[in-house]
Amino acid sequence: MNKIIIISMFVSLITGIFGNSGTPVKSPAEDRNVEGALVQNENQITLDYKTGDLGVVWAFVDDPRKLTLHLNLEDKKTAASAKEELGCKLLVNGGFYNKEDKAIGLFVTGGKTLNNWQENNLFNGVFGITSKGEVKIGTQIDGFEIAIQTGPVLVKDGVHKELAIKNDEPERRVVVGTVTGEKLVFLSFYNPSSYYLGPNLEDLPFLLKSFEKQTGLEIQDAINLDGGTASAFYNEEISLTELRAIGSFFCASSK
Repeated sequence: MNKIIIISMFVSLITGIFGNSGTPVKSPAEDRNVEGALVQNENQITLDYKTGDLGVVWAFVDDPRKLTLHLNLEDKKTAASAKEELGCKLLVNGGFYNKEDKAIGLFVTGGKTLNNWQENNLFNGVFGITSKGEVKIGTQIDGFEIAIQTGPVLVKDGVHKELAIKNDEPERRVVVGTVTGEKLVFLSFYNPSSYYLGPNLEDLPFLLKSFEKQTGLEIQDAINLDGGTASAFYNEEISLTELRAIGSFFCASSK
């Protein structure tokens, strides 16, 4: 049975600097109540958190070479329409953008650099994939087929970072990482009672440890992506919708 929660529009007023990328962008989803629907599946657990239960869903990408990166700052497509149009087996939002609707920092797609690296204490890392399908999470800025600057880095070489974030807010969080066996994984942490809410950003490294203990998966590297109302997570079993247009997104082709 689908577990569906209808979230009132007042959620659009709840924004923090880590869950809201710049100036609010109106999307078709803002004209109606928005659903977050989860079909029970094996890649879904509940973690204990200081504010209560926290839901976690995740999805693997078997072949990183099939992952593409798309800017959405001009078209402002909904995640659902983009998934259908591009035939994505998995669609997850990308990184952050500013008030001028520009991607923050490095952005590489199709081997072409659209935006260069910028020094930033919060967005302090890069997630990228080389033309050979190698997944890199760290500070490398060259040699990518697709890449975004984002952050903060949460886990590096199996070591979980200690974070102290000013003006931290409880928001739905989206993370990309690698696990033992060089698998690429996307995860989302959310409040089951209000899908756009979730943990504080600085708690993500600790929560990834809890995730490891409960699932037996070992996170090697992980980095934070955009979250809150400007995040989306779709595959055949999971539908976490956005309330504000996502600035960019990853699409794992089903072909």
